[in-house]
Amino acid sequence: MDATALFKFSSGLYVVSARADDGDVGACVINTGLQLTSKPLQVAVVVNKQNHTEQVIEKAGHFALAPLTQTADMPFVGRFGFRSSTDFDKFAGIQSDVTGNGDPYPTEHVAAMVSCKVVQSLDVGTHMLFVGELDDARNLLAEEPLTYAYYHAILKGKTPPKASSYIPEQARKQQEHASHVGVILSGRRFGSAFLGIAQRLTPRVACHTSPLPHKAGGG
Repeated sequence: MDATALFKFSSGLYVVSARADDGDVGACVINTGLQLTSKPLQVAVVVNKQNHTEQVIEKAGHFALAPLTQTADMPFVGRFGFRSSTDFDKFAGIQSDVTGNGDPYPTEHVAAMVSCKVVQSLDVGTHMLFVGELDDARNLLAEEPLTYAYYHAILKGKTPPKASSYIPEQARKQQEHASHVGVILSGRRFGSAFLGIAQRLTPRVACHTSPLPHKAGGG
């Protein structure tokens, strides 16, 4: 199996962030964020359990999600994607705002922001999937969203080990030659995880979905 085929799936890059009642703040870049339903408006995010942000979302019970735009350069992506919130203030020195729930989010290099209350969570192995119901949504910048394909092809970005789409270099090289030598790499964990998600979320996902309604405002 060549798991690099998943790089062809269209997805974006997002900053997910949260602040718990004890003041603990977490923010990181994820590539798994999507709208699930329109009534009620719900989105899902998938965050690595080893990320401090995952722990903060669990404590807080809410989060902010902001899609990055193509104006974001690697230093900006790296600020949120390659450093830990435990030893670095990711919002220091950049433009940001706070949701009604108290979650900070960047206001530069992001197209929009949605604020969510966690209504369901699911352990999918290395990651936690959080389903959030929207309590606010704002359009911010009229820029093209940054896709994962653009990140790899144009920005020449790398996939950090904690990303849900990360493929170890050795495994990637094996996959590139799999068709020649008949090597079958282990993909069972990936498959069972998504089977579990489907079983748990099917009643919600099956309903009609439509683009998020545009809500003017900012700041």
